[in-house]
This record gives sequence, structure tokens and C-alpha cells, in this order.
Amino acid sequence: MSAPPYTLGWVHNLVTAPSESDARGIIALAVIFPLLAVLCVGLKFRIRIKTIGSVGWDDIALAISCGLNIGYSATAIHQTKWGLGLKAADFPPENSVPFSRIQFAGGPLYCLTVLGFKLSLLISYLRVAGFNRIYATVVWTVLVSVVVSQILFTILLSVGCQPIAKQWDPSIPGKCLNALPIYFALGGTSLGWDLIIIVLPFPILRRLQLDFNRKVALFAVFSLGFFVTIVQAIRLTSIARLATYTDSKGSIQWSAVEINLGVVVACVPTFGPLIKRFGQKVSRGSRSKVSKLANSSRRKTNETRSRVPAEGNRSWKNPTVAEDEIELWTSTNRIVGGASRMQSSATGSDNDEEGKQSAPQSVDERQIRVQRDVTVQHDEAVCQRV
Repeated sequence: MSAPPYTLGWVHNLVTAPSESDARGIIALAVIFPLLAVLCVGLKFRIRIKTIGSVGWDDIALAISCGLNIGYSATAIHQTKWGLGLKAADFPPENSVPFSRIQFAGGPLYCLTVLGFKLSLLISYLRVAGFNRIYATVVWTVLVSVVVSQILFTILLSVGCQPIAKQWDPSIPGKCLNALPIYFALGGTSLGWDLIIIVLPFPILRRLQLDFNRKVALFAVFSLGFFVTIVQAIRLTSIARLATYTDSKGSIQWSAVEINLGVVVACVPTFGPLIKRFGQKVSRGSRSKVSKLANSSRRKTNETRSRVPAEGNRSWKNPTVAEDEIELWTSTNRIVGGASRMQSSATGSDNDEEGKQSAPQSVDERQIRVQRDVTVQHDEAVCQRV
């Protein structure tokens, strides 16, 4: 049986082909999601610089969060080299220490990444609605609480064992805190702060003097944070199902999804001008297509009208309105514009007869008559000689 991808030759100390491996999925997730996050942060910076000419502290916090997120994804990829994605039965025992050392590095990176995108959102709330003292006080309280809790968990994950090396090498004498309750406390606290951060802008949005559709759109944008909360809940359940310390594939995958999605969601409120510009381009494109169709239709109509037969050869009985209009315009141009007059005169004698003839030239369904006036002059002496 052939070995699954990213196993033999990829995993250190693996000598027999495992039954299965999830390393390929972990690597794909750890590459694609950070690329999406970097793209969103880049767009956010571009929009802020083009609209206001500078970046704010919320942008800087998000950029730092994105950088830490890339570091966390790199640790996940590196862990696959030491057995992440393998079942416990296939995991090489000699990989436990280096695997645990990398996992130890990933814990603080995760905590600080979460802190970064939460700080970015809270600072943006202060920038937009900090003029309201009560609202600003609430936001500052949440901000300080989030910073304290995330730094506390970062310290616990970093120095949970004495000596610290016992964190990744259980054979070293010393003491360690039980890591599982710390993970649950971290996940539950983070989930609670997320819910508070999501609902914080709603009172301000409700009071904004905007039309209903815009309010709904803004509520939808800020409600995207619920996706991060859902992912956090799934991550907590994956931690609860951990069989061994090396069987951490589920928690690492969902942690990567959570922090990348958090970075993306923190960028979305800035994309308003970009979305508006895109909508205008789509609208202009639609109008251009309609205009082209209208011009094409007019050209076809003009071509049809240009093929109208001569006046004496017209044989249809019920002309259309368009045909009436073009016929009337042509007759008027020919008669009035040309000032049709027939004159024949000889040597300078006075006029003794002037006749006028009137005949209907063209009658359409709306009873518009076009008449031609003809004046005939003749010399009496010339007539007598004839």
C-alpha cells in the first residue's frame, strides 16, 4: 500500500507507511487562510491611505495580529514534519519532544493573535464613536479587560511548568499546571469577549441617521463576528475530545481558522469604499450595455427608414407612426426648405394672371396636411404670338 502524502520522507523518524495522514489538509489550510488574511490587511491599508492619507492604531494592531497569525501557521506546518496529522498509533515516539516544543511556541502566538484583532476592533469603535462618553467608557473597560485576560493566559501557557523545559520534555523533574483547564478557560473567556465585542457597535448603529438598507448592511457586516464565535465553540469541543497531547490536529486546525477569520472580519468594516466603487463599476457596466443595445436598435431603425421607397411607388396602406414621422419630415424639408416655385418669364411685361393650386401631398393618420404652393407667371405678348 502506498503511503499517504506528507508521510514517508516528510515526517521525521517515520519508517512504516501510516494508515492515513491529515498533514496535506493542515498544510493547505495553513497556507491558504493566511494568504487571504494578508490580502485583506493589505486592502485595508490601501483603502485607509487613499481615503484619509494615513493608518491608525487599529490598523497597526491588526497588522501585528496578521504577522503573529503567519507565525502560528508556520508552527502548524512545521509540526507536520514531526507527526501532526498522524494517528496516535502511527506517531513515532521519538518525535514527542520536538513536537511538544513547537506546540509550546504556538500557544502564546495564538493568544497574542487573538488579542491583536480584538484590539483592532475595539480601537476602531473608539475612533468612530468615542465622542459619546458613556460608550467610550464601556469600550475602554472591555479593551483593558481583554488585554489583561489575554496576557494572563499567554503567561500561563508560557510558564505553566517549572522549569519551563518540562513543558515539552516530561522526563525533566519539576511541576506543571494542568494545561487542559487553562485551554478551556482561555477558550471560554475569549468566546465571551467576542460576543461583547460583536454587540458593542449595535447601539451606535441603531442611532445613526441612515436609510434602512444601509443600517441592515452595517448590522450584517458587524454580525460577521458570530462566525468567529461559532469557530471558537467548535475549537473548544475539539479540545475536549483530545485523546493524547500529540493528537492535537483538530484544535490546531480550528485555532488557525479562528485567528485567520478574526483578522478578515476585523478588515471588513473598512471595505465600504471598495464595495461602493465596485457597485458603481457594475452599475456603469450595466448602463453601458443598455446604451449599446439602444444605439444598436436605433441604427437598425434608421437603416429601415432609409429604405423607404419613392413617393410615387408607395403602396402600403397603413404606415406606422415612425414611418409617418420620417415621411412628414422628408416632405417638409423638400417643400419648405426648397421653397418650391415654378417660374417662367419672357421680356419684362406685367403679370396678368396668377393662379394658385393646392393639393394634399401627404396625409397621415393624425390628419396633418402638407401643401405645396405654385405660382405661374406668363407674358401676354408671348402668348398672343403663340
